[in-house]
Amino acid sequence: MARPMGPNDFLDSLNLSPIFSSQEKINLGKIFRRTVGKTLLSNVSATTTTYATVPDITFNVKKGAKYRIDGKLLTLGTTTGGVKAQLVVSGQTSPTVTITGTASLASTIVTQQATSGGVIMNSAGIILAVDVTGFYIPDADGVMTLQFAQTAASGTSTLYAGSHLKLIRVG
Repeated sequence: MARPMGPNDFLDSLNLSPIFSSQEKINLGKIFRRTVGKTLLSNVSATTTTYATVPDITFNVKKGAKYRIDGKLLTLGTTTGGVKAQLVVSGQTSPTVTITGTASLASTIVTQQATSGGVIMNSAGIILAVDVTGFYIPDADGVMTLQFAQTAASGTSTLYAGSHLKLIRVG
């Protein structure tokens, strides 16, 4: 029976001994443990303007820790229903995020800074892909979730499998 992997087994398997000292390998291990990435495993559909939690994309956050948020959301909304998404944290202020995405109707790059905490996008048109970046310091321990809905209830809007967010603890 194989023994469970220890914190440095992965790095040791790369045979980095001639390149990194023991302390450097420990520091690399800390960096690996600070990044948590989540990927949406199946499509999520929205037919109303009420936000619903996206099941595969949730993160535990710690009070006072500093987090960087990165990701890409793959969406398709109707021309009238549109799409909206936000990050929320249980019982706390929401993260500030900046987004860049391609709006398919205008065929242009759209850059927008969230005007209210946590809102990633809120568009009445069709959005194809949205790059998400942001920063967050939690007020208390909690759970950060991605939520998705339509801007106006019309047809069906979809957040596609393969959409992903990464939370990196930077302090």
